[in-house]
Amino acid sequence: MMMWIYADCLESLDSRSTKEQEEYIHIAYRKALDLQELIDMLFQWFKLTSDEQIYQMKICDINELTREVIIAHLPVLEEKNISFSTNILEDEWHVKIDKTAYARIINPF
Repeated sequence: MMMWIYADCLESLDSRSTKEQEEYIHIAYRKALDLQELIDMLFQWFKLTSDEQIYQMKICDINELTREVIIAHLPVLEEKNISFSTNILEDEWHVKIDKTAYARIINPF
């Protein structure tokens, strides 16, 4: 919705400065990228819940897998100044799981 507001502003910027037009274009572009990311995430969620998805179920340590997913996202969390804490057991907990599907489920972004 907000993206359309910026597009409307661009339409009415005939008398405004080029710098202001560039700012609105940059904002609209960022909003379009954000929207695309949300659509991709929604698509992934639909894939996870559909009967079409074929899962590669393997036994693995879910605690270690959770740590790996969190570590993979540390740079983004730090960049966005998001603080967090975890309480993952050191014990191994073996479950039969599709690693990719699990990573998508707990992916914070």
